[in-house]
Amino acid sequence: MRILFDGHWWIDGPPSNREVLRQMVLTWSRLFSNDELLVAVPSRHVLAASAEVPGGVTVIRSRMAPQGLSAILELPLLKLRHKADVIISHNFTPAFGASTVFVHDFLFLTNPEWFTFAENRYFSLMPVSARRAKIIFTSSENEAQRIRRFTRKNQAVLPVGLGPNTSVINAVPQPVPELSKVRGFILSVGRLNIRKNLGMTLDAALESGRLSPEYPLVVVGADSGRGTTYSPAVAQAVRSGAVRFLGYTSNEELAWLYSNADLFVFLSLDEGFGMPLLEALALGTPVLASDIPVFREILGDAGALVNPTDVTAISAGIQAAIDSGSPQVNASKVLDRYSWTLSVNRMREAVHDWHMTGGVDSYDMDSTGR
Repeated sequence: MRILFDGHWWIDGPPSNREVLRQMVLTWSRLFSNDELLVAVPSRHVLAASAEVPGGVTVIRSRMAPQGLSAILELPLLKLRHKADVIISHNFTPAFGASTVFVHDFLFLTNPEWFTFAENRYFSLMPVSARRAKIIFTSSENEAQRIRRFTRKNQAVLPVGLGPNTSVINAVPQPVPELSKVRGFILSVGRLNIRKNLGMTLDAALESGRLSPEYPLVVVGADSGRGTTYSPAVAQAVRSGAVRFLGYTSNEELAWLYSNADLFVFLSLDEGFGMPLLEALALGTPVLASDIPVFREILGDAGALVNPTDVTAISAGIQAAIDSGSPQVNASKVLDRYSWTLSVNRMREAVHDWHMTGGVDSYDMDSTGR
């Protein structure tokens, strides 16, 4: 098969989107070397991307922005020009031609209050264009159920899972100088926005009584989308060093943070998946996460779950995790279920089965759980 990938984020883009794109292409190339892979990247990134892709993968030029408009209007023309059999786009589906799409989430449809007006307006093209997709891929069964509420009846929506960020878990750990004098720390990783629930996480961590300048809560991530506000107690903790915002860190530093943290807290109000959970588990970090359906699906009993809207419950969970000092349990059960090899195999099987039917619209629902 000759497959055209939407490579808009190959060099520069949201970290999770970029990682998913790269791992799909790299893993597909490794597993299915007989397939011809094309990756459409913005003109300014063609040279850099060409230097990074493996042999057998061809980088082609795209010129349209933003990514959504490029996927909808430009990718189908590139498919015709380069005689590809199928497109695999991200979030936004080409307006015509044989295409599949990987949709990260439709959270903006169920919870628009978590996003800015501009984000909601831009994202609104996703469900409209998704009706054109022959197959909609997504990460979790929980997210697949959400997407099915907004797509055509009997449209194929296939959860394929994800894997951990290999550039983090395979990195050589590099100590973070700002933490050279601490005796331990709690870690939080993710974009800083209202959905990530960081304000409540910090309030609960302070209420737990476990934080101090020598034992801080360390936050890794950059502002993104609709922000959150912090209490005066958090502001004071930042001044004292009991809460430390590191902003961007290298993969090597992030690997060190995961490997040395006493606890990883991930208390989002909702997610499509939650790749940082896999990173933490892969590097042996105990997890305290939100008791929400998608995290129950992913973690099972491999982490402690708490109500993310209950400060007292979060505080008690932090206390219990820190005071027990218990090692992570059953991480292998999660990591055996979620890998890039499994994800790509599922995608390739679905695309191949659809292609072998002659590309008809009856690729159908036995494999989708619908």
